[in-house]
Amino acid sequence: MGKNVASIIRGAVSTGGWALIAAAALGASACGTVIHVTRLGEPGPELPKRADDQVIVYSSELPNRPYTQWAFLEARQASTFSDDSTSVILAKMTRRAAELGCDGLILTGSADQVEDSALVLSGLRGTCILFRHDARTSQ
Repeated sequence: MGKNVASIIRGAVSTGGWALIAAAALGASACGTVIHVTRLGEPGPELPKRADDQVIVYSSELPNRPYTQWAFLEARQASTFSDDSTSVILAKMTRRAAELGCDGLILTGSADQVEDSALVLSGLRGTCILFRHDARTSQ
């Protein structure tokens, strides 16, 4: 997307198309973070949504109670125009995990992507988990 928009803006500047530039800027400001979800294992019933603050984020240690991996999440800035920081991307990933009904989110690494051989789209990968039923009810 970034390359096409940049080409459009260059063309608009050379032809005096300021309205086109304004439209491109408006479209670029809507770019944020894209989150891809891949369900792991057998499809099961839809889980009730949780509040964002109920999802426990694990970055350096694994949970100390039994869990099941529910889904793989990959979040990345939507384009080179996105100004979402790593903390914003993490907050959006946590929100998505809550929408899926997950108890926790284990961060598994970076999902950064090089765009146009110089620009980097920041991103994160993680596994959305459910604590096993006996562990969920004993909290």
